[in-house]
This record gives sequence, structure tokens and C-alpha cells, in this order.
Amino acid sequence: MSSRPPIVTEIVERSVKAIKLIDEDVPIGCHYFFGEPEHEITLFISPTEIVGGPRDGERIESRFYVDILGLLDVLDEVESYSWQAQPMDVDDQLSAHISLTGTYCGESIWLRILARTPEDFQPGCVANSDGEQSVNIWEAESNPE
Repeated sequence: MSSRPPIVTEIVERSVKAIKLIDEDVPIGCHYFFGEPEHEITLFISPTEIVGGPRDGERIESRFYVDILGLLDVLDEVESYSWQAQPMDVDDQLSAHISLTGTYCGESIWLRILARTPEDFQPGCVANSDGEQSVNIWEAESNPE
């Protein structure tokens, strides 16, 4: 059972509809922080890590695009939106991302969709060196049998 606040689940479900995955079956990660003056919700698409062979350990970023008009419908009111194309400094873990601020159900929200998964997060998928078999690790970790 998730201890995630229901508003986070609602925003994530609405946001995912605006994210168009090119690489099928790739998990989408979420990090959130409920605080003042706003709640932060950050989404990122998992890379896949190659296991075995000469490319062992290589991370392959997943391809996707975002329907910006669809994303603007996620919040009840959008106060600002932007695209950060590059990291602002060496410590900028968000790097390139889309950002929206506004309100949802009366709460102040800062929603971000990152171009890449932050380095602090392990890849959500692994694939053997020939690329024929992949495993969704994030799903396996969140749904233990």
C-alpha cells in the first residue's frame, strides 16, 4: 500500500497521459516533497542498463516526448511554465527539464518532467547485452511477491 498523498497520485496519473514513450514498457519514476510554500513533484523516465558483454554497465536513455498542451491541463491553474535546456551549474541534478507551477485542488504545485533520470537513481530497467530481454526493476521493487 502506498503512503503517497492522493494528490500526488492524481497529478502523476494526469501527467503521464502527456508523456509519450517511444521505448515501450519503460517505467516512469516519481520523486515528491510536500512542503511550503509549494509541493514539488518530479517525474523522470527510466534509462536501461546493459548487463554483460562489452557494453556492461552502459546506461541507455529512454526516448520520449511531452505533449505540452496536454501537460498544461494537468493543473487547475498554471501560473508559469518553462523549459530549462541545460544544467544551471555542476550541482544541478535536475538538468534539462520542463517545469510548471500552479495550483491543483487548492494546493500550490511545482511539477517537473526531467529529460534524464538523476544520477542518484538506479536505472529502472536492465537488459542483457544482446538487448533481447529486459526487466523492469522499479516495478519489481514496488510490487514484491
